[in-house]
Amino acid sequence: MNNQNLRPIPKEKVGRGGPRPGSGRKPLAATVLKERLGDYADDAIKAFKFCSELMNDPTAEKNVRLAAAREVMDRLWGKSTQQVEHSGEISGRIVVVRA
Repeated sequence: MNNQNLRPIPKEKVGRGGPRPGSGRKPLAATVLKERLGDYADDAIKAFKFCSELMNDPTAEKNVRLAAAREVMDRLWGKSTQQVEHSGEISGRIVVVRA
C-alpha cells in the first residue's frame, strides 16, 4: 500500500453538512412584520385594511380618500425623500432637526 496518496483524517469536519446559520428560505415580509410588531400586529393590519377600504370607497369624500391613499402609499413604499437646499459656507457639522 502506498502511503503517499492518503490524506490525514480531519479531527472535525468544518462547513460540511448540517444546518448553517442564515441558510434556508427567508421569512416573508408579513411574517417579519408580525414578529416585530408583536401584540400590535393585528391592529396594524386592521388599520392598513381600513385605510385601503376607505381609499376605495366611492361614497367617502375626496379629501378623506386622498388622505387614506397617502397613508397606504407611505406604509407600502415609505415617505418620499425631501430635498434640502443649503446656501452659504459650511463651517462644521450639518445637523438636521425634524419637527
